[in-house]
Amino acid sequence: MIYFDNAATTIKKPRVVWSQTIKFCKKYGANAGRGQHELSQIASISIQKTKDKLKKFLRCAHFHSVAFTPSATIAINVVLKGLDFSKIQNVYISPFEHNSVLRTLYALQEHHLFTIHQLSVTEDGVFDLDKIAEHFAKDKPNLMVVSHVSNVCGTIAPIEQLCQLAKRSFAVCVIDMSQSCGLIDLPLRKVNADFFIFAGHKTLHAFYGVAGIIYRQSARLKCFIHGGTGVDSQSRRMPEELSSQIAGSSNILAIKSLDVALTYLAKKGIANIEAKERQLTKVLKKILSRFDFIKIIGDNAQSISVVSATFEGMSPEGVAAFLNRHKICVRAGLHCSPLAHRHFNTLPLGTLRLSIDFFTKRSDLRRLNGALKKLQKTVTNKKKKAS
Repeated sequence: MIYFDNAATTIKKPRVVWSQTIKFCKKYGANAGRGQHELSQIASISIQKTKDKLKKFLRCAHFHSVAFTPSATIAINVVLKGLDFSKIQNVYISPFEHNSVLRTLYALQEHHLFTIHQLSVTEDGVFDLDKIAEHFAKDKPNLMVVSHVSNVCGTIAPIEQLCQLAKRSFAVCVIDMSQSCGLIDLPLRKVNADFFIFAGHKTLHAFYGVAGIIYRQSARLKCFIHGGTGVDSQSRRMPEELSSQIAGSSNILAIKSLDVALTYLAKKGIANIEAKERQLTKVLKKILSRFDFIKIIGDNAQSISVVSATFEGMSPEGVAAFLNRHKICVRAGLHCSPLAHRHFNTLPLGTLRLSIDFFTKRSDLRRLNGALKKLQKTVTNKKKKAS
């Protein structure tokens, strides 16, 4: 199968991730922080080493800490539901936010009085910083939540500038890096954000079950999930420090996979990974542009890895089914990001999404080109019969 659904998850993990993770867990897969024995201690040390390695890989500041969660969705809920909304009146989001952000904010609106504003973005998906600055001056932001890379069109948000603008009003800044962590060559110490959300199973090439929050050590949130932490068990209250607030057993298998993946990615270099994916994105767009019945959605120079398109006379689901018969995996629909499709006027059917990654080959793109040529013949024949 040719795989173009990497925005959902990257299935082509480095071989070493599989081999070393399984080897470690067969020998040391004990419950971290739940025992004084050697195996538990080794698991705890491995988790801390992975946190340290992640901070180094992403070039975090000295004041950053890491809290692991089972998924980015849970991480977003931990952050947003942990904030004090009595002090929040204006919340800014981009049109590219995932339902993990949108539905959480909508749920919070049922209990708190705040307004959700949308950051200004051009028709082709580029952030308009001048208009955003004007909007911030009129309605000062208290909270800003932005996806670093859109899971619909691949637009890269200028998070350095956005946070700089929002911090003039002392806003809390949350960056969703689910589609960008380990892909975009940007030191996090340069971004004045309070919380960064990451997902292990996408651009970081780890297994399902590890995600988390990179945050300022001074950050304090209301506890979202209560339970055992292995710390101060006699207390009725949860610990105040965020990384100690994540209740439940740590997924040592998934965390170890992230540890191994980080070593692999560090050797490759984020700059090299980004450069390759930018080039592959250009090739993918060039292929799609050859066909007059295909329209690329949100086509701009500030995008990477993810490309959406509509097909004249065919639904996204129909095109996905056609490509599946040619052993090509894509995704059709709204991609859990309805505001993006409202922005691009692609509701209710959405788009066909193709997403590449570091392991995508030029031969994969040639196979896609061949399948689209066959689809073009089908479209042409239908038009002839209709006329």
